[in-house]
Amino acid sequence: MSKKILLFVIVSIAIEISSCSNAEGEDDHWHYVRTDTILVHDKKEYHFYPGTSIISKDKWYVITDRNGVKDTIEYIEGFENIYKEGFSYLIIAQVSMPTAYMPDLYGYRYKLIKVLEEKKTP
Repeated sequence: MSKKILLFVIVSIAIEISSCSNAEGEDDHWHYVRTDTILVHDKKEYHFYPGTSIISKDKWYVITDRNGVKDTIEYIEGFENIYKEGFSYLIIAQVSMPTAYMPDLYGYRYKLIKVLEEKKTP
């Protein structure tokens, strides 16, 4: 009987360890929505979280999408080493959204594909 319990404990631990490592290695929480051309403005701004008066601790990128909708986004993957305040950028970005509502997955996620134009603000 004790061998069965020991085997059960070992198998349970192995399953738990493998499920943790798979969750860290995969990105199942996001799915592709579209590729978009966006204008990244020359200055970042603080962001208020929707439905609250809570303000972000860091300034976020201000963008305008191809439909003229202005928004703030926290991060653009692959863009952080390119952006300089005082310059606006026209970029192509891959846009993804969470597959399900989760409090720590907010809004869309952007990944830089290509910089089309960099312009110094007068």
